[in-house]
Amino acid sequence: MKELHEFVAAWSQVGSCRCGRCMDAPEVAVVPPGHTVNMIFFDVALIDKPSKEKFIELTKANKTGSFNSVDMFDGHEHNYMELGGWIGDQGAALQYMGMGVLLDVFDLMSPITMLGLDKDNPLVKQGAERGFLSIKAKKQEELATA
Repeated sequence: MKELHEFVAAWSQVGSCRCGRCMDAPEVAVVPPGHTVNMIFFDVALIDKPSKEKFIELTKANKTGSFNSVDMFDGHEHNYMELGGWIGDQGAALQYMGMGVLLDVFDLMSPITMLGLDKDNPLVKQGAERGFLSIKAKKQEELATA
């Protein structure tokens, strides 16, 4: 699990993308897709170009976690509370989830993505606080072709 933690910490950041085309460019009104993902409690962005294959490899190699075991590729949704027990920290779980979404390994399920609510709608945070913030791995054939 330590290597997975280190990989996520090295290749992603809590906060918006700082690639130079997003934050420093006043003509950019919206961050381009794939640069930052809204994880309700905070944004997550990638640093440089992490290896999708390494992310998948480390995820598969670390099914046994701090307080529970999780198989991210079992076809089920996994919310940040469950993943917090697996990784050992809910904040780290959210960062891991965001990284996986940006690498196109996971689909994100949240009040924003599933219900189309505006990020400022109070129901978004209420739903997330109750666990309505989860990911589901893409099918193996989708991962192979992406």
